[in-house]
Amino acid sequence: REAAANRRCVVLEQELRAKARTTRELQRQVCELEDVSQRLEQELQTERQGRVGLQAQISAMVPRDEVDQKLKELEQLSFEVDQSRLALQQYKDMARVCASQAENYEQLVKRRQKEVRTLEDAVKTLQATSEVNNNIGKLQYRLLLSQWECGNAQRLL
Repeated sequence: REAAANRRCVVLEQELRAKARTTRELQRQVCELEDVSQRLEQELQTERQGRVGLQAQISAMVPRDEVDQKLKELEQLSFEVDQSRLALQQYKDMARVCASQAENYEQLVKRRQKEVRTLEDAVKTLQATSEVNNNIGKLQYRLLLSQWECGNAQRLL
């Protein structure tokens, strides 16, 4: 009996040690869970404070309708700027074309004036040779001037 009681004591002691280990493990896990729970509560409190701050920022922001209106105005202004740029480019192109045409016209006028001077000199030379030649020269001179004036008038039209 004593041996059975001793064996029973040994078994009970082993069970007691196992239960003590299990109790220590459970206590450690409870401590860990309490730490995690406390940390999660702190994070939840921080998130709530952040949410309150964000809600305050959102309430201080510009309304969505006003933002949409401003965006539409910005798009319209952007379109107008693009149109103005195109118009300015066209104006610059026309100015270049006009400048080159003006230069060409000036050169043409200079050539015509040079031709007129040459013809005037020829007419003066012819006028100086004789009275008949003088009258003929005057008539030719008048004819040349009238043709030149007609040509200019036609060009201007």
